[in-house]
Amino acid sequence: MSRLSEAKVGAIVISALVVLVLLSYFFLGPVRARGVWPLEIIFEDARGLIGGEPVRMAGVQIGVVEEVSLSANGKASVRVLIKDHVHLYENYVFTVSSGALVPERFVDVQSVSPVEAAKELTPGAVVEGLERPGIPEIMNAAHSMMTRLEQTAASVHSVVSNPAVEKSVEQLEISTREAAKMIKNLESLVAEARPHLAETARHIAVAGEETQKAASYLSARIRQSSAPDEIEAAAVAAKEAAENARETATSMKALLSDQTWQDDFRTSLANFREISENLREASEDVKEGTPKIKSIIERADSLMTDASQWSDRLKPPEVETGFDFLNSSRADRSFTDARFDLSFAGRKKSFLRLGVADIGELNQVNFQAGRRLGNNNLRYGLVRSKIGAGADLSLGQGGRLSLDFFDPNRLRADFTMEYPLGGEDGWGLIFGMRDAFGEDWGFVGGRLGE
Repeated sequence: MSRLSEAKVGAIVISALVVLVLLSYFFLGPVRARGVWPLEIIFEDARGLIGGEPVRMAGVQIGVVEEVSLSANGKASVRVLIKDHVHLYENYVFTVSSGALVPERFVDVQSVSPVEAAKELTPGAVVEGLERPGIPEIMNAAHSMMTRLEQTAASVHSVVSNPAVEKSVEQLEISTREAAKMIKNLESLVAEARPHLAETARHIAVAGEETQKAASYLSARIRQSSAPDEIEAAAVAAKEAAENARETATSMKALLSDQTWQDDFRTSLANFREISENLREASEDVKEGTPKIKSIIERADSLMTDASQWSDRLKPPEVETGFDFLNSSRADRSFTDARFDLSFAGRKKSFLRLGVADIGELNQVNFQAGRRLGNNNLRYGLVRSKIGAGADLSLGQGGRLSLDFFDPNRLRADFTMEYPLGGEDGWGLIFGMRDAFGEDWGFVGGRLGE
């Protein structure tokens, strides 16, 4: 083979190698061609880390530091090359560590579990590294702490060596000795008065026993009455609802005292009276004229009597309003009741009670006819939407006990005690039991009524 042919063959081989290298560089890249992939780690301080130092994970070298440079924001940028078969994730921890005995630096990678939710790092990724203090940093911190301790000790020494402080200490010693003398005198005084103190202690013990008995008795009474402990909370709730109750009572009173309505009644009464007079005059005329129309006279008299009765019945009734605001700890809620007692002219001993119990929740109807017997009342009709009867009994000094029995199928009962608190608003304290023989809900609250 001639030299020209050999040269051609050599040129072809060299060209093929160059093309192969270029293809490897193009398809695999400059890093993958070497079997590693790049990763950039940002540290606050590289601590003297230089290129060529190892990257380790669990004590095994998985890469090498390629370059350490300063980033645009003034931090250390460490570029490392990781072996292809090593997979790192974004939740891994990257630190700069040093050997305990051998003075070497390396990048330490710590795996964090679990890694299912973390993304795998790709070539060229940028992660943040953490700072781990080394022995120099610990020594610097210890030196700073010792310096501050020395300054503190010097300050304490300057304070203690102050003449004013020494004088204060001397005065404290004198005061201590005087206090010791006073304690001795007090001990002797106590020894002399010990018999009197023993007698006084005995009296105090007896008084304590009596107080304990009284407290036990009151506690038992409170438990028997099923009264809740939240009396103050119930009073506050009653005051909050008082304004609405007062507005309702005022509106009803205004309705009954409306001038137009009263004028209409007065006009109707005047018409009835005029009819009565005319009928009376007609009756007298007929009596004087002939006895044949006696029946007409009797009818006229009856008509006159009925007209007089109707005139009395058309008078507006007197209305007494009342509102009860109750709180039951056992039921864990509050109740609001409203009642209106209507008294008609000519029937002072009878009254009609209208009302609603448990407003806003059960809205139970009260519709009862009542009879006054002195200071006591008897009632019958609908009690909380059930057939029943009740009584209001006077207890003296303004106290009153109300008993209501209703619902014959289950025989339920309500017991309410009322004690007036005085004042212009007509407030009273009420307590008792609702749904006796059933739920037995003890309650306490306030009553607002005229």
